[in-house]
Amino acid sequence: IMQRPPLYSAVHVGGRRASACARRGLQVELEPRPVTIHALRLIRYEPPETEFQIICSKGTYIRSLARDIAAALGTYAFVSRLCRERIGSLSVAEAVSPDAFKPDRDMRTGSAFLESLPAVQRITIAEGREEDLRCGRPLAPHFFHTPPREGENIVLTADGRLLAVVVAAEGKLAYKMVLHE
Repeated sequence: IMQRPPLYSAVHVGGRRASACARRGLQVELEPRPVTIHALRLIRYEPPETEFQIICSKGTYIRSLARDIAAALGTYAFVSRLCRERIGSLSVAEAVSPDAFKPDRDMRTGSAFLESLPAVQRITIAEGREEDLRCGRPLAPHFFHTPPREGENIVLTADGRLLAVVVAAEGKLAYKMVLHE
């Protein structure tokens, strides 16, 4: 579907975020963007409340989807509760509770984080290339002991510490996240 993002969004208009323009009282026209709704399931309908489960592409604004569905029905709507159950291969069901999360253990060694991501390729940074990654230098396949596979790759140091997440697509590499000490 084509979806018009909300005025209070991170979408850039003329080099500025739409939300910053809206807060200043400026009128901006956001162009509709293509998004994919893979599934839209009615879970509960008890007027005036309705509960849906939505499986959608990234970039979908759920509040805008509620607005558009209501408009198609000739009425108005707002979102009173929103729960993101999954992002890619990460799901709420597999999440670590805040009480069980230990930053020193989970982020320094990355062991709990890595165990929760069995589908993601793990690669080790080549000797002498850790600083290149930390400084954001353009990625190259020779930075790693094994070549990154298509999709997300978790980059580990030689001693097994989590260093970064990189994405390989169509022969190109891009940073997704870099952890600094």
